[in-house]
Amino acid sequence: MSSPLPPFKAKHLSRCSKLPNYAQTILPLLQHASHVALHLPVLMSRLEAMSGAFEVLVSDLSRLVSSSPNLPLASLRSLLTHFFVYYVRVSDSLTLIQSGEIRHPKEPRPRFESRLKECGVRRDGYTRMYKGERYSGVSYDEWANETVGLSTLLSSSLSSHPSLSSKLLAPVHSVMDGVQERQNLVSSLLKSLVSRLSAAVLGSAFCGGGARGTFKVTALDKNESLLLTGNIP
Repeated sequence: MSSPLPPFKAKHLSRCSKLPNYAQTILPLLQHASHVALHLPVLMSRLEAMSGAFEVLVSDLSRLVSSSPNLPLASLRSLLTHFFVYYVRVSDSLTLIQSGEIRHPKEPRPRFESRLKECGVRRDGYTRMYKGERYSGVSYDEWANETVGLSTLLSSSLSSHPSLSSKLLAPVHSVMDGVQERQNLVSSLLKSLVSRLSAAVLGSAFCGGGARGTFKVTALDKNESLLLTGNIP
């Protein structure tokens, strides 16, 4: 028997449907969770493809910089600008996977409204973790947030049935664990690619073969920057 809400198993959904708060509380949460579990891995695959293309770009740039001792400063700036634009795109995509924050106005209206905006202020009393204007409703945090995450809300709704809750949510936990592992790999790849290009630039004639010069990428979300200094002719 196929499940109407994959990856939840049909037999567990059947047991849930007999609970008094099913239609009003549990079912909407299950529908949203199913949507996240089905679509987030697809978004993750797109990010992996993008990061793979970025790796090729960085390899080509590093080779070009290393093999061109007389590369004009204007050309180096142009190459690094191309690198930085792509770097920010991959970083933004990582954010989309993690929190679902929408940063492009042409994105369609989400099928399920995000609950992350419902999170209150942090312990400092005034800053917020989720202060973006729009969220997709499809993200790792949408599932795992300790306050308003779907996992938290479903566990609470099924608190009087712990065995059912554990069995029901296990497939989605498995999907999300896989997404998080893949996220970490992309994040590590980004750091290694920055180091690779940095080594090439610092070893170039522009930086005096590493004797003088700075190449630094600041990965602060929404405030990313690239600093390049050296022996400017």
